[in-house]
Amino acid sequence: MILKKSSYMFKGRSHSKYGLISMGIGILVVITFFIISFLSGKAGGNGVMGLGAIGLTCFVASIWGFLFGIKSFKDKDIYYVPPVIGLGSNGIMMVVLFTLYVIGILS
Repeated sequence: MILKKSSYMFKGRSHSKYGLISMGIGILVVITFFIISFLSGKAGGNGVMGLGAIGLTCFVASIWGFLFGIKSFKDKDIYYVPPVIGLGSNGIMMVVLFTLYVIGILS
């Protein structure tokens, strides 16, 4: 007996442009964070000023990615996986980077 492919097919759903942008920014921010953390650790915690500038750029990028993720939820009939990944990664990175900067200012 040969099984036929299921006749259920989801039509009309697509990937949200803003959701994909949010996910891309989130992945890029996470990768960049680990790279600059490694470079700063390799320098004994005394990294060059450029690492801090890259970190601030990552913080601003995560804010933009979070906003793009929120904007993508206003679209109709979309796949929700990319916006959720984007919101989660950008939100976590915003909190982590903000905490690091507050600790750095207070110490």
